[in-house]
Amino acid sequence: MELKKYCLLFKWAAMGMALIFLTGCSILAPKPAPKPEKTEVGRHLPPKEISPEPIPKPMEEPSVPKPLPPKRERPAEPPVDQQTPMALASVTFSRQGQAYLKTNKPDEAIRVLERAVNLNPRNGENYFYLAEAWIMKGNASQAREFNRLAEIYMKADPEGMGRVQSQKDRINKLK
Repeated sequence: MELKKYCLLFKWAAMGMALIFLTGCSILAPKPAPKPEKTEVGRHLPPKEISPEPIPKPMEEPSVPKPLPPKRERPAEPPVDQQTPMALASVTFSRQGQAYLKTNKPDEAIRVLERAVNLNPRNGENYFYLAEAWIMKGNASQAREFNRLAEIYMKADPEGMGRVQSQKDRINKLK
């Protein structure tokens, strides 16, 4: 008799545990999205009103184009102590790249100057020096591309534009 009692207790405990474990594995399915109502095109639209005469638009005075605002020059670079840390790091990489160019190490210069460009992509001098490095390596197409970017970002600097133009002439002689 005692054994039957334990068997019955074990059965109920096993069924209870199975019920608990099985309900833990089930998921609640999300409610399906409501289906849009099917309507016939034009069925619910009001009929168009046709006016007997077109309504004339009031006469507009001919517009005089407004003068363009004066072209603003690019603001000067902020002093070194007011630049962001990324801009300062870019300047450091740029100087390091220039040093590599002076020691005739264009591969190292390219590596460092590309990091400078990543940190400050609006600094035209970085592109100028990258073009110089590619000139040293004899790759006219790469040099031409970086010279073009230098020209874009150094337009406000007349001295820099002179250097860019001189560099462009040297690139054209590389062909």
